[in-house]
Amino acid sequence: MATCPTCSLHYDAAATGGPCPRCALAGALTAANPAGTADYEFLGELGRGGMGVVSLVRQRSLDRLVALKVIAATGDATGPARLLREARAAAAITHPHVVAVHEVGQGESGAFIAMEYCEGGDLRARLKQGPLAPRAAATLGLKLAAAVARAHALGVLHRDLKPSNVLLTGTGEPKLCDFGLSGSVAGTASEHTRTGILAGSPSYLAPEVLSGADPTPALDLYGLGAILYESVTGRPPFTGDSPAAVLAQIGTTEPVAPRRLSPAVPADLETIILTCLAKDPAARYASAHALWADLENFLAGRPIHARPPSPAGRLGRWARRNPALAAALAIIATGTVAATTLLVERNHQLHAALARSEIAEADARLALRDSLFAQARGVRQSGRTGQRHEALRLLRASAALAGPTAAIRAEALAALALDDWQWGKPQAVPHLRFSQLVGFDSALEHAAVPAADGTTIEVRRMRDGQVLRHLQTASASRVRETRYAPSDAWILAESEDGTQAVWAAGATVPHWIHQPAGIQYVGLDFASDDSGWWYTTTGNQLMWCDARTGTGHPVGDPGTTIYGIKPSPDGTRLAVLRDDGLELWQLRDRQLLWRIDGDVGSAAPAWTPDGHHLITEAYNGSPQIAVWDAADKRQVLTLRPGNMRASRFAMLPDGRRLLSLDTDSVLRLWDITAGRELLRGQAGPHGLRLSADGRQAAGSSSFQQLARLDLAPLDVVQPLGFALGQNSGLWRQAAVSPDGRWLVGQSTTFLRAYDLPQHRETARYRYAAGKTKALAFLPDGGLLYSSPTLGIRRTRLVDTPAGPGWEDHAELAAPGLAQLQSIDRAGRHWLIDRPDTNGVWLWPDGDATRATALGSADSTIIQRLSADGRWAALLTTLPATEARLYALPGGERQAALPVSGATLAEFSPDGEWLVLGTAEGFSIHRTSAPTQPAHQFKCPVPGALYGYSTFSPDGRRFAYMHELSAVAFAQPGEWQPDLILTLPHEVQRTAWAWAPDGETLYILSGRNEGYALRPAAAAAALDQLGFTPPTP
Repeated sequence: MATCPTCSLHYDAAATGGPCPRCALAGALTAANPAGTADYEFLGELGRGGMGVVSLVRQRSLDRLVALKVIAATGDATGPARLLREARAAAAITHPHVVAVHEVGQGESGAFIAMEYCEGGDLRARLKQGPLAPRAAATLGLKLAAAVARAHALGVLHRDLKPSNVLLTGTGEPKLCDFGLSGSVAGTASEHTRTGILAGSPSYLAPEVLSGADPTPALDLYGLGAILYESVTGRPPFTGDSPAAVLAQIGTTEPVAPRRLSPAVPADLETIILTCLAKDPAARYASAHALWADLENFLAGRPIHARPPSPAGRLGRWARRNPALAAALAIIATGTVAATTLLVERNHQLHAALARSEIAEADARLALRDSLFAQARGVRQSGRTGQRHEALRLLRASAALAGPTAAIRAEALAALALDDWQWGKPQAVPHLRFSQLVGFDSALEHAAVPAADGTTIEVRRMRDGQVLRHLQTASASRVRETRYAPSDAWILAESEDGTQAVWAAGATVPHWIHQPAGIQYVGLDFASDDSGWWYTTTGNQLMWCDARTGTGHPVGDPGTTIYGIKPSPDGTRLAVLRDDGLELWQLRDRQLLWRIDGDVGSAAPAWTPDGHHLITEAYNGSPQIAVWDAADKRQVLTLRPGNMRASRFAMLPDGRRLLSLDTDSVLRLWDITAGRELLRGQAGPHGLRLSADGRQAAGSSSFQQLARLDLAPLDVVQPLGFALGQNSGLWRQAAVSPDGRWLVGQSTTFLRAYDLPQHRETARYRYAAGKTKALAFLPDGGLLYSSPTLGIRRTRLVDTPAGPGWEDHAELAAPGLAQLQSIDRAGRHWLIDRPDTNGVWLWPDGDATRATALGSADSTIIQRLSADGRWAALLTTLPATEARLYALPGGERQAALPVSGATLAEFSPDGEWLVLGTAEGFSIHRTSAPTQPAHQFKCPVPGALYGYSTFSPDGRRFAYMHELSAVAFAQPGEWQPDLILTLPHEVQRTAWAWAPDGETLYILSGRNEGYALRPAAAAAALDQLGFTPPTP
């Protein structure tokens, strides 16, 4: 980012080529109209092209937003001439669906045209989100056809109709713009065309343009057809790798029928579109009005006048593409009885040609399907906003061509695992200033917006922007910020002179007013129970106001400027952000707990939902986001957002994700447990508030635009938010309690308990480091864990007044004497490694006195019991590398199965199947006949975590690591994966455990990450997308 030395605007110098856009605009306006230049206030750049720049400006005299197109003087008169031609053409057309022209001028610095501002963007950007519904597309086409008919009636051709030249208002109404290539209805081919420079965009050019034919109204009919085509299919009629490839198709190739790309398109609408796109101008509609009439007939349910091509017409088109065979066919048709043999031969040739055409078309459909799929994967991996929605749109288009393949289904599930957001329909507030912040109620249905006069507040409805009431302030100064109380009982506002006011819900006059002296910035916020609010008074003294009495009470002593205040979620502490540091206060006795000196920014702090951590900005040579431990003020995490400072924080209820808004209006989503930026996108500067469930936010989608932000739900692959600052090493074991409440993970040094209903880590226990061997819950809720440094221990998770914790850590076997390797579901059989006897033993009910020897500990590397207690598997290296199967309780060896390299063993819950996994793939054996594998398959990526696999407790699902970031689910006995869930990030090491009901598989990955995988939710999501696999 660069800063203009003249006007101090921050702008992207690379995008503008160096000059400041505000000053460049002012120069153009001054040269064109020196007296009137002050009437335009630069607000931002809307777009930039090869010939000029379009800016958003405010026309002060009429208090309206205007789009200003400026073409700089370069010595070439083509640009200004085209701009003036556009202005004159558009100004001649008065129509509700043509962009209005307000003013035009030309001077030494360039030419400009002031036009109506359409806040909804253009149709091309809208279609990137997905095709329109057929009726919506027809309605849009009806309005555009009416606008074109009006232009033709006035003798004006547009000649460059395409989605990017259709602007949308805030309510979605279309308006035609960019008449820069326009000409008269009775005109001839332009000089551009005569010299070989094609007027228009290649994908939307009519065939007659290629031959240099004089333009006619049929040219615009083709453009309208191209717009309709893309509106219902999501792509232009012709696409290619280069403009030349597109142009080669226009004259010789028929567009793919819309219903082949989108089966939901009605046949009549397809006929209307293809009539507009006819190669022969004479075969199109006679006029734009005729097209308008047919679209009106379609929308009203009446018969349309256009007819699909007859068989003869289709044959004619085929003949133009295949002239040699067409000539032969003509000879046959005019032959005599003596030519019967030739007729039969030529018919064979004709059928063969048609068959080849059908094969080529099928190949093209498959190629398009694969291309859309590849594009979807690229979008999914792009890391930009809209990645999830755009990838799913492309996958739907791909599936429409040849059905939902397994790859499409897997890619769709990978998209559903992504964090993403999407702005809703914006509400324009043209009078908002950049520095004004807007408050939103808890339901995100209303906003308290500073009014145009600057000193009153409008309570607006977010759905339609309607102003419901005005709040009167007690200050002549401009309102700087508003906010709602947590339960919407109060609205609070701050003015630029420091005046603070509070209104009760529904009131229009203030309930409380405070006017301090000599302070510029004030910190304001409500108590979490709406019992009062904190405010700032003279001398930067922090105060508490009781809502019942309206009286103020000091908190601490006066100090430096207060920028932000935030109470903890439980209401017991208060974080105060001052100009020179961060303070944490105990509210019960109003005592300062601690203080951090330094530059911690000006954005109000945020708390994690559990109240354990605070988030602020921290400046250390460059802007950073700091996460502080509220207990001891340690900085446990640093996030680096770039070069711009933060203006807003919002912590999501999952305790894992954080939204931050930069001063340059970049919105970022962070995973603070992993220290990773998940997503970023452009937003506006006017505030941010989350819904209680964290699935929506309200804020500004851009400057002077208020909107809702939908955060994509993560229902298929749900991340788990573990506690911050716990570098406990890689996960090695995981287990879920019988009641489904606790997920416990084990590393070499820690036990960490995650409360699944509360979605947060609640207890941890550190012990002497050692390679863990087993972690298992007993049916009574007791937890067994083991390592060489621990022996075997038993503990239990319990609720205490201080919160969840460990009941005890009883030693069942001393370190060095015994290590637990595996245990069955009922806790009846324990598989034990005894270093003192160099043996592997089976302990019935954990009783060492009734032990049965199974093998040598020295040569055994992996040991596993089946959940039903009927089988044991030992992976040994001496005298050979093999998997040995033992029947329990007697311990008789049933088989010795040769294996290669590192191998993991897993039993199905009923003991019917034994799965041996290696770095290369899986071998599946029936325990009743184990010698020969019943099924084998290889991993798509060899080395994917060395053959990890697991069965659900009910035995209905088999899961295995498919790739380094993907888990495949299959039905036991079938083994072919029916679901593949891709994690957002590659796993470093896997520990996993099923919920008792078998509906969720929990995966612990890396050092501080975990995920809940829900295969049933994944299948339901695919069904909802229409990706249900065909029935065999």
